[in-house]
Amino acid sequence: DMREFVQRVYPDSLPFREDMRYGPADVEVLREMMWDSRQRASWPMIVTVLGIIGDVQTASDLIAFIQTGRGTRVNGNEYHSVGAAIVALGYLAERTGSPQALRFLGDAMYPEFWKSRSRMRWISRAVPTESARNQQLSNFAAMGLALSGRSEAAGLLRSRWEALKNRRAR
Repeated sequence: DMREFVQRVYPDSLPFREDMRYGPADVEVLREMMWDSRQRASWPMIVTVLGIIGDVQTASDLIAFIQTGRGTRVNGNEYHSVGAAIVALGYLAERTGSPQALRFLGDAMYPEFWKSRSRMRWISRAVPTESARNQQLSNFAAMGLALSGRSEAAGLLRSRWEALKNRRAR
């Protein structure tokens, strides 16, 4: 059962082989769970599995989840669920080639992207300032791009690396 699968704790790693046994009906279950605040404790796993087994439409769902307004301070689990959803876009792009996921990750790997998101004014204990949050979310986006394994992602990561090198050289 998908609900049981995403509510379990996997201390060492996520069992990808088990994930791949799930299908379209399970994606719908996960979409419902992702928006159910009673499932908050399982959100990091829910969004990760959505990225692994989702369809092209899942990119829109994950992006909406990431950009949802959350107040001014979020708990650690909610912070981790946003980071997991960003990384999950990379899994999704790897499997589906989703241009929307790649475009979002390419834009999101810059801290300025997060600064411009009016509904994302929250902080957490893990990222106590907006600046720290923006940098960390950008790092998650870069990880997602790398996980996608896509050639266009490699180009985006290279250009970001060059921009960082140039900024440090000044």
